[in-house]
Amino acid sequence: MGDTDADEVVVQVLSAEEDDEQDVRQLTAALRSELLRLDVEDVEPVDAADVPEGAKGLETIEGLLRVTGIALSGLSGVLGALFQWARRTERSVTIAVGDKSLTLSSVTPEQQAELIEGFLATLKA
Repeated sequence: MGDTDADEVVVQVLSAEEDDEQDVRQLTAALRSELLRLDVEDVEPVDAADVPEGAKGLETIEGLLRVTGIALSGLSGVLGALFQWARRTERSVTIAVGDKSLTLSSVTPEQQAELIEGFLATLKA
């Protein structure tokens, strides 16, 4: 894949058992605000009509965001921000790039670094 743009990255906030639809919307809006501060072109909510057919690892529409204009070199920063958000909110997030996906949750910084490195290696392969 090299250092080209990841055409599209889809991020899904995975709700906790106690979350209702409003909670998921608020969490998703907060995450969108954080992602917009990074070196990305745009972050937009995804509706049912926009979900790519056969998208793997994406269970439902609620909590989905499409991140565009990320250079592969900037994806590591996006992943780091997602891990920090997951740790802070005690929620999990799934990120999908093409047919590859990774679920991020509250892990140690060492585990986070390993997961990011491994995921980026699969994208470059």
